[in-house]
Amino acid sequence: MDFQIKGDKVTKIFPRYKRRFLFLPKKEQFKVLDSVSLGVMPEETVGILGANGAGKSTLLKIFSGLLQPTSGKVTIHNQPITAKMEKIIGFMQSTPMIYRRLTGFDNLKYFARLYKVKNSDKRIRELTDFLEITDWLGEYVERYSTGMVVRLDIARALVHDPQVLILDEPFLNLDLRMAAKVKEKIKDLNKTVIISTHAIEDAEILCDRIALLHKGKLVKIDTPHNFKKIIRENIRYIFWVEKFTLDDYRNIRKEHYVKDLQFVQEAGVSAYRLKLTIKSREFFPRIIAKLTPLRIIKISEEEMSLREVISKVLANEHNSR
Repeated sequence: MDFQIKGDKVTKIFPRYKRRFLFLPKKEQFKVLDSVSLGVMPEETVGILGANGAGKSTLLKIFSGLLQPTSGKVTIHNQPITAKMEKIIGFMQSTPMIYRRLTGFDNLKYFARLYKVKNSDKRIRELTDFLEITDWLGEYVERYSTGMVVRLDIARALVHDPQVLILDEPFLNLDLRMAAKVKEKIKDLNKTVIISTHAIEDAEILCDRIALLHKGKLVKIDTPHNFKKIIRENIRYIFWVEKFTLDDYRNIRKEHYVKDLQFVQEAGVSAYRLKLTIKSREFFPRIIAKLTPLRIIKISEEEMSLREVISKVLANEHNSR
């Protein structure tokens, strides 16, 4: 495959000092990333998802060239990233890379000169008009609101029109309207994009593929569509029945097609609510036959969210270790 940017067995180890009671801190090696291999095709958007401490920000810094891996390598079109090649990358990290004692315009002008942007004033105006901060360009950044600093940082990452855009939590601290506007812009850029986010819904909308990081390891990478196949393999129904006992629970739970079963007596009514996950819809008649003697009152179907699917994948990874 002709990857535009690719990480091959990227590992990053940081020193860490562990406190010991009545002793000096002990120096340890902490592996933040563990042999992560990830390639991104031209004009593809890949989302990086994972819990806090999974290694997302470290991975993006390494892909941007800002941080060197302990082992492994990152290449652009099979060539190692050099200072010259870094100009084709636009990187926005979770902490804005902005000088607060300069004006917004001076910040963007500085980075435009750094990247040798032609017609930089026009480019700055285009971006700041879109991000609705043009009227504030003459103000010192220390007077900006948090959301305005984020907008300015987005403009900085885009000022040199990079081929590869690497964004670490870009929608954090943006209001809903501006976040939606930036998402539409990202979708229309036709650039190679790597984006980390905690909002699974954003990844589903923006990304061609989603990569799951867990404790420094790449657990799974696939399309949102294929992640949703897990949803179709886990059909959840909610039944309301008039009677239910522990013997009924054991009898149903032992069936091979039942993946999960929870029940609770509804407050204020003489009915039990069963939440039941089965392998596929073909087993629905069987579960109906099982529950009919319990006097079914009502049935509804509930689809797993993508968030639940990803949690399930991570749980399976944890259990397999």
